[in-house]
Amino acid sequence: MYKLEIEESALKEISKLDKHIQIFMMNCVEEIEKNYYEFKKINKIEPLKHDLKGFYKYKARTFRIILKEYEEKLLILVVSVGHRREVYKKLKNKIL
Repeated sequence: MYKLEIEESALKEISKLDKHIQIFMMNCVEEIEKNYYEFKKINKIEPLKHDLKGFYKYKARTFRIILKEYEEKLLILVVSVGHRREVYKKLKNKIL
C-alpha cells in the first residue's frame, strides 16, 4: 500500500480555496490514498504527457490534483492542487 503525503505548497494551494472546496479536495485525497491502485486501473488517475511526464492527474470536478509516484518509497506525493485552467501552468513553473 502506498503512503500519501501532501507537499506544503499543495497544502497552501488548498488553503486558498473556499472552505467547502477545501473539504471536498481533502476527501478526494483520502479517496486517492484508499483506492490508488484501483483508480489507476480504471484511468481515474491518468498520466500527464510531454513536459509533465512522470506526473499524474486526478480530476475532481473542475479541479485537478497532481500526483507524483515514487515506487521505490511506495509514496504518492500530492504536488499541486488547483483549477484546471491554472494547475498545469503552476506545475510547469514549479518543476522548470
